[in-house]
Amino acid sequence: MQHRSDDQPDDPDLIGVHPELAPRAGEPVVQKRFGSAFFKTDLEKALRRIGAKTLYVCGLATFGCVNATVMCAVCEGYDTIVVQDAHGAQDFPDSSAKDVIAHFNAAWERAGAQLMSAKNVTY
Repeated sequence: MQHRSDDQPDDPDLIGVHPELAPRAGEPVVQKRFGSAFFKTDLEKALRRIGAKTLYVCGLATFGCVNATVMCAVCEGYDTIVVQDAHGAQDFPDSSAKDVIAHFNAAWERAGAQLMSAKNVTY
């Protein structure tokens, strides 16, 4: 999944994928323009094509893109696993990034997602 928008510079440092997470040859890369990875993308079609039942979710903007994607995945019936220490938020005047992340991790778990530490993720 890669977020792209019209106002975003086409800079590999901003839109690139870390080499350790880069897709393997033949793996699909789905472009998204909105918060949820499911909204107006080919993600669901790509997941059906490979028979995916479980999704691991991580990323930036905990309160935005990650939240929207996690909630859509749960609602679509996927076994949704949030990599609890692999999503990020910014500090806000009334709450730290750490508190925001903890809040959303708890909310996602209540909604039906599972939490997993990055050190336990294998692929």
